[in-house]
Amino acid sequence: MYSQLITLFGLATAVFADVIDVKVGNGGLTFDPDSFSAKEGDSVRFQFFSGFGSHSVTLGSFDTPCQPASNGFYSGIIQGNQAGDHTFTINITSTSPAWFYCSVASHCSSGMAGVINPPSGETIDSYRSAAQNVLRQTPPGAVGGGVIATGDTGSGSSPSTTPSPASPRPSATVTSDTTPSSASVTTGAGGSTVPVSTTTSTGTGAGTGSGSRSSTGTAAGTTSPPSGTPTSTSPSVAATTTSGGPKSEWSIVLGLAVILGGLVALMA
Repeated sequence: MYSQLITLFGLATAVFADVIDVKVGNGGLTFDPDSFSAKEGDSVRFQFFSGFGSHSVTLGSFDTPCQPASNGFYSGIIQGNQAGDHTFTINITSTSPAWFYCSVASHCSSGMAGVINPPSGETIDSYRSAAQNVLRQTPPGAVGGGVIATGDTGSGSSPSTTPSPASPRPSATVTSDTTPSSASVTTGAGGSTVPVSTTTSTGTGAGTGSGSRSSTGTAAGTTSPPSGTPTSTSPSVAATTTSGGPKSEWSIVLGLAVILGGLVALMA
């Protein structure tokens, strides 16, 4: 039952919590506002602007101005921008007074300080008056006590580098269209005419971008062209037979006649 009450109390606190924005270095060495109240559960968001260089937010004390408090919050040195979306946010867990200042160079002694939940009898003007006499200030410790965010980098995570894949090698599919055409060639001693067939193979390529190459092609009486070959013409001779013409036939007849004449002369 106690755990349920604690949960309900936490939810109620979250519902009524406020976010208090404080402008850092917007128009001078100032915090705006520099004195305000905050209740437990609230958040104070320091927005850094770029008007007067880099700044910081450091927890101090009224008795020792411009000196860091032990185990206090410290934003580190932050370079702001015109939008003021470089921020440092702290959660308020107590209503006790919290004096803060800028630890960069002599900004604190120049009056760049503020207070959360100022007590009665101690004002920010009194703190500034005492800070003017500070000749040396102790550097703050490690960054902590709050959340740093930069609005121009999104989530703040480092961008991942994914190597780009290698460029795909196009593949081509060759389709051969066989178009026969007729021609004639004169061969042989007799000048006979022999028919000749010519086959034209046309290849068409289609890139697929899949990174692998494949080719298919068929052509009757021809060799398939390689993948990606535009057009090739390959003549093939259907017949190259040399046949005897009329002159050859008359030579045979005359030879036979001479032989027969010789035989007749011998028999006589």
